[in-house]
Amino acid sequence: MKQPLIAICLLILLCSAAAAQQMATTIDGRKVLLNDDGTWKYADAKGLTLKIEVGIAYTTGPVPVARTTFTLLKADPRPALRQLPHTPSGISGLGQISLNCRFNNFPEATAIIKQFAITTLVTGFDGRATLEDIKPGEYWLYGTTKAFTNSCVTWLMPVDLTKNQNLILDQNNAFSVME
Repeated sequence: MKQPLIAICLLILLCSAAAAQQMATTIDGRKVLLNDDGTWKYADAKGLTLKIEVGIAYTTGPVPVARTTFTLLKADPRPALRQLPHTPSGISGLGQISLNCRFNNFPEATAIIKQFAITTLVTGFDGRATLEDIKPGEYWLYGTTKAFTNSCVTWLMPVDLTKNQNLILDQNNAFSVME
């Protein structure tokens, strides 16, 4: 009687383990592992991983920066942004990327960021995002969000991806905070 019971328990364990992760193939033929919690990763991932956690520290406590797009850039865009002419109000190209979150009308600065873009990642409601299978190298990370009372917080920072990185971003390590 014990042997059939043990066999049934083992079968249940194997089935539950198989349900925890599934293999799928993307349109371009890459294999991915799908997890029950909605996350996934490439099965043949050989690159590095960048994890970010973004929040704004208020006097009442930290608040995650949710559903915000960050862009991984192949090089420092600041020299190209400095070449942009100043706007009639005197805002430079570097200032334009910071104000994009408020006014979203600086297409020249946005176009430069897009020229340098490799890929994007979007934070979840918890302020976290992960980018996997990145070729090792030196990169830049750009992102901007509204914060406080009508302020913009912009991150533009170098990222050394010669090893896996976990970055914690807030207004204290931002490129600019504009009110």
